Amino acid sequence: TGGKSVAAMLVVTASLTAIDLSGNNLTGVTETGYKASQVQGESFQVGAKVVYNGQDMIVSKEIDGDGEIRMTTLPNMSGITAIADAVCVTTSLTSLKIKYNGLDAESKIVMENAIKGKQGFELEL
Repeated sequence: TGGKSVAAMLVVTASLTAIDLSGNNLTGVTETGYKASQVQGESFQVGAKVVYNGQDMIVSKEIDGDGEIRMTTLPNMSGITAIADAVCVTTSLTSLKIKYNGLDAESKIVMENAIKGKQGFELEL
């Protein structure tokens, strides 16, 4: 993911002190629409987990008059975890903005733990 590439760059860029990654879809969530007849699931209500072409998704908009349903992919937090790992070992970075990336509660905790002991570090989730 893009987050893993950013993490690799953070580790080797000794002069970088601040980075704003806000709104970059680092979790890879996308929204798509398909005919509900092509989607598998017990419920097609907003928030329900369904399967389309073998991929787990979440209903974001219920079936419309045309029989279409809107769904989002599940977030992939591996890039966020990689960035947190890089922040732990990077000494020059003092500011990271990572808001509007669909971080879940667990990923926010991972990021907060990554900056523990880094006095004055600015983290925007």
